[in-house]
Amino acid sequence: MITIVYSTHKDEQYNNKFRQHLLQTVGLKNVQILEYVNHNQFSLSELYNKGISESIYDIIVCCHNDIKLENGWGKKLLKDFNENPDFAIIGKAGSCYFPKSGIYWDKMTQTMVGQVYHHPEGQNKWLSKYSPKLPFLIPVVTIDGVFISFDKTKIKHTFDETIGKFHYYDHPFCLSNYLDGVKLGITSSFELTHQSVGQPNQEFFDSKDVFLKKYGEYLPLDLKPLKPYYTSQKQTPLKNVGKTAILIGYNEFDIYNQDVIDSIYSNCNESLFDVILFTYGKLNELSITTQKQNIIILHSDKTYLTSAYNDIIKNRLTITYDFLLFIKNNIVILNDVITGMVKNFKTNPKCGTLSSRIHYHDNTIKSCGVEVVNKPQPILSYSQNYYNFPISTDEVNCNQFNLTMVRTNVFTNQGMFNENNISGFEDIEFCIKIRDKFKHYVDNTLVGKEIVNDKPKIKIITGFSDKGGSTFAFINLVNQLNESGIDCTLYGPHKWHLNKCKSDLLINFRFEPNDNIISHFLNLGNRPDVKKIILSCHEKDLFKVWEVPQHWDEVVFINERHQEYHKQYTGKYNIIPNLTQKLLKSNKTGLEKIAGIIGSFDFNKQTHISIQSALNDGCEKVYLFGEPNTEYFNQYVKPLCNDNVIVKGFMDDKQTMYNMIGKVYSSSLSEVASLVKDECLLTGTEFIGTNSTSHENIYWGNEKIINEWKRIFKL
Repeated sequence: MITIVYSTHKDEQYNNKFRQHLLQTVGLKNVQILEYVNHNQFSLSELYNKGISESIYDIIVCCHNDIKLENGWGKKLLKDFNENPDFAIIGKAGSCYFPKSGIYWDKMTQTMVGQVYHHPEGQNKWLSKYSPKLPFLIPVVTIDGVFISFDKTKIKHTFDETIGKFHYYDHPFCLSNYLDGVKLGITSSFELTHQSVGQPNQEFFDSKDVFLKKYGEYLPLDLKPLKPYYTSQKQTPLKNVGKTAILIGYNEFDIYNQDVIDSIYSNCNESLFDVILFTYGKLNELSITTQKQNIIILHSDKTYLTSAYNDIIKNRLTITYDFLLFIKNNIVILNDVITGMVKNFKTNPKCGTLSSRIHYHDNTIKSCGVEVVNKPQPILSYSQNYYNFPISTDEVNCNQFNLTMVRTNVFTNQGMFNENNISGFEDIEFCIKIRDKFKHYVDNTLVGKEIVNDKPKIKIITGFSDKGGSTFAFINLVNQLNESGIDCTLYGPHKWHLNKCKSDLLINFRFEPNDNIISHFLNLGNRPDVKKIILSCHEKDLFKVWEVPQHWDEVVFINERHQEYHKQYTGKYNIIPNLTQKLLKSNKTGLEKIAGIIGSFDFNKQTHISIQSALNDGCEKVYLFGEPNTEYFNQYVKPLCNDNVIVKGFMDDKQTMYNMIGKVYSSSLSEVASLVKDECLLTGTEFIGTNSTSHENIYWGNEKIINEWKRIFKL
């Protein structure tokens, strides 16, 4: 029933012992063992091909001679083949991805699958668990040679004898068959222990070079999961539990998708929940048609999602709910999340928040909880893994509120979301706040998945998305691109941009092969695997392009003077000015002696010098438009404030701001392209600057600018 083939350089005693182990553990009567003594005179490919030609059974196992297998492994392997007739090659460890480098474990934690124990002589036994034990064959593009089995009637290629003796015999066999449509899979149906650990040597690298010459043109190979793993049965009905309020919010940049709502009703018991659909910001109505009695549509005038959550929960709900389930408006649920989560809360009084496993649209993992570390932002646990994720309920550091439940009384009694948070991590901050009293979990048996559209996309990623000129410029660019039919999203680490364009937090961004990327103020280290990436530079000293490792295809500078500053960078570049805002000229009569100083309070802006210049010029009022929360403000600006020098704070409505003033003073030490100068020209406001703002800005017109971005990305 099975032919087992292996090469050995051991003595007769060792070989007899290994042969007996195979016969005693296989669990089958009809077994052919082809043992080839090999003292370096033959390659493994030669011997395995000889084994194929001499085999009397269709199912062949090619394995190392230093493995231990569990009892009954042969029966389980035959069952794998019989129950999966579309698979021709089955192994114990492999990868869903084969990179251009030729080293298939390059993305070990993300793309390798299977389980192999290791127990070298004199060492403790350990498990290499590349993925959990899943009840199906995991499709892969290649299999590790420690154990490869196949149906010889279904393969289209045998082992390639032209590459190497003891390395790269497995991958050409797997890849050649995979490329011709043969399916390969990894099984968890039995356990294998390897009594050694592979160590790359010079022969390994020499064989790799030969392999790449032959197969490099086909790389990379990437086999994403066909669907997320989950069980779909509805769970046992619950008794004596209160209702759950499912909260889903939309602003004017979101797209309503009925699939989100349908997934809830098709998987969950309607008696356990009400769906609270709410709008916030500038979106006042949500146009949907529904016959469901337990869908409630509300509105909050709050500008950010988390503050709208607070408003809805505290002020707009007319009945009391025991549980709150926060669902992001682009996530569908795949099984009975509500019953599963409520059961967790009922059995665990210390449960603070409970999230589910969430997958990206391509079925890889988005998150199984959040890890808070000493880095610029939290990290999504297991993000971008293919099959390596937990399948149990695990305690985690924190949770994002993308598909997360919390008791209503815990949420309200612990202060809800902090609306003054500028980072956009109010949900994670809430989790941290309650960790002394409660714990956080992910039930990985409960599953959700993001949905996206397939329109051409540009993703803008920035290391700064708080108030500032570059953020203004990117918000304008995103809105103009979307108006022109190009799907564009701005990702940043702060939340200020979230209600001004189609946007998200940087933690939710990931690179995808077909992405068109505009990168700003980030050091990515290496070029990501994307279609095209442009570095958009808005800075001078703060981001010296020539000192940053090149991870882009070309750079876009604002103007020629800006490019001249970065002249030590000698790579490809373009000049594209920023878009101009839709501002109108206003009547300045009576405003001749009212000045404005616009921008952040920092040493470069020299706000205190601008104030003094305005007063020296006889201005009766000086309005300061910026956030007074910096050390520079307290030291240099605050002492100058009085009834004539007034802090107005940051204003989103620029038209109203410019309508209040007749002139603007700027004393910046350094500017790339003064946005304020441009806005003064548009609004008919006198601009009084310094040498750093004396350059002539480029005015192309917004249509030409958008067309230039489209040209760069060939859209």
